[in-house]
Amino acid sequence: MASPTNRVKFLRSSINGSLIVLTIGLWFMQVTKLVPDPYLDEVFHIRQAQAYCAGKWHVWDPKITTPPGL
Repeated sequence: MASPTNRVKFLRSSINGSLIVLTIGLWFMQVTKLVPDPYLDEVFHIRQAQAYCAGKWHVWDPKITTPPGL
């Protein structure tokens, strides 16, 4: 049988996880209301995204200064 301390820790971690999920969900809903369409901050990112989706991993636009995945 689990000790009361372990049950309290479990409940706290469950509540914390639920609050995080709720917060992210609310944030996502607000962003979607304000920016309902897909958004790219710079025009040359579109070509880079198209190349990526086409599996052209060797293509890189030198105007993009952030490494992939960041």
